[in-house]
Amino acid sequence: MGNALFCNENKCNETVQLKKDQPQASLNPSSNNKRISDDVPRGYDGLAFFGFEYRHIHCPNHGAATRSASAAHSHCCDRDCLLFCRDCTTRLFHLESNTMIDETNCKQLLRCGKLFDNVSQCCQDIAQQQLQDQFNLHVVTIMEGSKDSGEGPIQALVSPDLAESNLTASLHVSKPIFLLIGGKGKSRAGVLSVKQLLVSGIEKGSAIFHVVQAAKRGYSIIILDPNARGETRGKSTIDRSLSYFFHDSIKENMITSSISKRPLYVMAHSAAGGFLARYLNEGHAPNAVMQRIFRLVFTDSTHNIQWFKDNPPLLRFLQSSRCLYIRNTSENPSDTFSSHRNKKAGEPHEGNVWWHRRFGNLPTVWAGTPEHSLMCWVARYVIWDFFVELENEGCWNS
Repeated sequence: MGNALFCNENKCNETVQLKKDQPQASLNPSSNNKRISDDVPRGYDGLAFFGFEYRHIHCPNHGAATRSASAAHSHCCDRDCLLFCRDCTTRLFHLESNTMIDETNCKQLLRCGKLFDNVSQCCQDIAQQQLQDQFNLHVVTIMEGSKDSGEGPIQALVSPDLAESNLTASLHVSKPIFLLIGGKGKSRAGVLSVKQLLVSGIEKGSAIFHVVQAAKRGYSIIILDPNARGETRGKSTIDRSLSYFFHDSIKENMITSSISKRPLYVMAHSAAGGFLARYLNEGHAPNAVMQRIFRLVFTDSTHNIQWFKDNPPLLRFLQSSRCLYIRNTSENPSDTFSSHRNKKAGEPHEGNVWWHRRFGNLPTVWAGTPEHSLMCWVARYVIWDFFVELENEGCWNS
């Protein structure tokens, strides 16, 4: 299907089919996703094969007909000024019915099973391709896969200065690093929610907004792939990935040397928060990493400070002003907070005895949504206000 304009008056004023640029390199499908076969196309071609496509929906300010199909692919960040429009969006459409996928029709048009798995993988391919194309992110292989065991490789997306071919040149770079670790499940590097990728668009389901903010500030970028070997191997995958970047003797300390003194701004979503906290509790090298973390944002983290009673430095760090916990507003029987479902993003979290026993005095705010899968989007400005607060104080030059 060519690069044509599509209109759906019931949905939007103008939509543009995205072009099918080929990525520099693609991350391998998760080894636990047995439904993705080698002969099934991926990315844009895969979506078309299964009867879907992504279309760019213009907001009223950017709805001029001069928006070409090639421009649509870079709609979310101009290469020169890195502007981000919160109202333009890239949504998934069902071709036969010309219907935009959302919460009300997803189960009907994207039935659970093989179709859902294949389409969601193609959507993740496209999100990763956009991150690579727009920010020149490179795929780095941390550990090779094994045909005998059926395990896939462990990989990450990194900015050019952290790619293996540029490590020598980056030895004297001092700019901060933005480290993003997604949660447990089927989401891959650069994807924060597969569900939102399908029903709310690429911007809300991926890390694009956060990468835009990091790129605007000149940060280097590392995006880990915790589910590369399945959701049950997340802890070991994150441990191996962090070791590769921060204290890997296998790489003759080239990577460690290039980033050992650079400030870290970390965002750990869901189970990744628990995995990261446990990693920081394991020896001298992780402790050195902790010293370089200038800001750490937990979004619905699963950690518990009771795990670290015998590690006072880590215990203090996890309750310090360098950390921020963002909690979704969903309610459950164990809560004793009153009417918090309508709390706005960034409002202070009240806490109770149970909460303080688990998280101590960790600064905590509400996400502004009961949706766990949507909180990294709804609270996006809370996250970056927290990062920028320290940056404005000039602390990462110390």
